[in-house]
Amino acid sequence: MLSISHLRTAALWLSLGLAGAFIGCSAQPLLYSRTPVDADGATIPLARATKILFEDGSSYTLTSQETLSLRKDSLRASGSRFGTAIWSLAQVEGIEWRDDADRLHWTKVRTPEDLRSFVTLPPLERIVMKDGQTYRLDEPPSQARLDPTGLYLLLTQNEDWENATQLELAEVESVLLHEPNLAGATIRSPKFWLAAAAAGVAILLVSRDGDPKRTAVR
Repeated sequence: MLSISHLRTAALWLSLGLAGAFIGCSAQPLLYSRTPVDADGATIPLARATKILFEDGSSYTLTSQETLSLRKDSLRASGSRFGTAIWSLAQVEGIEWRDDADRLHWTKVRTPEDLRSFVTLPPLERIVMKDGQTYRLDEPPSQARLDPTGLYLLLTQNEDWENATQLELAEVESVLLHEPNLAGATIRSPKFWLAAAAAGVAILLVSRDGDPKRTAVR
């Protein structure tokens, strides 16, 4: 028979499992933008960048004399005695930078081209083109996917892909993924209810076995 300490440990692990089920159901919204932004959608202060990490795993550390800037779809590090270094934004995995309080931050860079990494596109909320035109996919509800070449975003309603609107991916400025209803998604998840039931049983067992009137004296 399990001891009280073992049951308490089991209850703890099941509670952690419940939290894990909650987190697993809670997808965070992401902004795929040609202007590097942080998790809140605020523009990264490129002038305070300290390091660039590239998709191939290599990196570039900026000196105190260098300043990072964005021009069209390229990052430029200027101020070095060797001249200006230029990289395509599509090569960049992330940027390290310091805020006004000199705290170090790391931000992953996602451009519209990174949507090609999805086998199936997640629900999209908003698409903004370079010319400022905006498409909201929730007004009315629309579906989106990439064409087989990966060069276009296709937008349609009611799965009518033959008459879909074609948006050239190279002309897309930003794409906002749909922000789900986290509480609703969690409550509807079978994992949530299974973990909740298991944790409830474990807590009940611990409370019963922890009662001095029900504990046998050896």
